[in-house]
Amino acid sequence: MKRKSIFMTGALLAFAAGCLALSACDDDKEEKLPQGEPKISYYVVGTVTDTEGAPLPNITMSVKEDYMNRFGYVLMTSTKTDNQGKYQTEVFTDATIHKGLVVMTEDPSGTFLSDTLDLTVLPKKNVLVGDDLLDNGTWELTGDFVLKLRP
Repeated sequence: MKRKSIFMTGALLAFAAGCLALSACDDDKEEKLPQGEPKISYYVVGTVTDTEGAPLPNITMSVKEDYMNRFGYVLMTSTKTDNQGKYQTEVFTDATIHKGLVVMTEDPSGTFLSDTLDLTVLPKKNVLVGDDLLDNGTWELTGDFVLKLRP
């Protein structure tokens, strides 16, 4: 019986020593970074005027994405211009600004022709810094339009 007790005590001590050794190894591991795609948020601001420079109120401004030229444009966000012809869209999030992402104008009255700007060519500025891990901040894109009268 004494032999069995000594064996069990030795086995228990060996197990405890192994657990301590493994837990000490965990301290040497690098901190794991969160996994996933980095997030960048955007919104578009600008002014819509006619060819004379007069502001155009109530023009529908839409940010749309052309999904691989298969399904046409998909609406991401939209807004209307105010009395001074100014607009600001809601914030939308995408990993990158890419070809096929556009801002479009539409005059509900039908007086002015529609127009489209590719978001990849718009000037942008960082307005809110992110944490640089999975949040790359918020960026403002500026897209001004001069609309022509419908013939």
